[in-house]
Amino acid sequence: MSARSVLACWDNSTRGLDASSALEFAEALRLTTNLLQDAAVVAIYQAGERVYDVFDKVTVLYEGRQIYFGPASSAKQYFIDQGWECMERQTTADFLTAVTGLHISQICS
Repeated sequence: MSARSVLACWDNSTRGLDASSALEFAEALRLTTNLLQDAAVVAIYQAGERVYDVFDKVTVLYEGRQIYFGPASSAKQYFIDQGWECMERQTTADFLTAVTGLHISQICS
């Protein structure tokens, strides 16, 4: 951030943080990218719903291939429209992870 790069990559940057601190980190990252008009690519594991909502776009990868890229607010509905069922009280991030958890042969059998 101090080098003023136009793209910053963060991998597992919230590891070890509690939910509140992870949200503060995501909000600070969002504020910084808005102010500096740059971008951040962030891999966050077990993101809570409020953390997920901070981000504009999401990509979902399955076996090395991108199966969704677009608005974070539309990703859940995209998979629901394809027949995936989101369990009650499941966060969007966990749901998106779950759709990549089964092999196609398991789904079709």
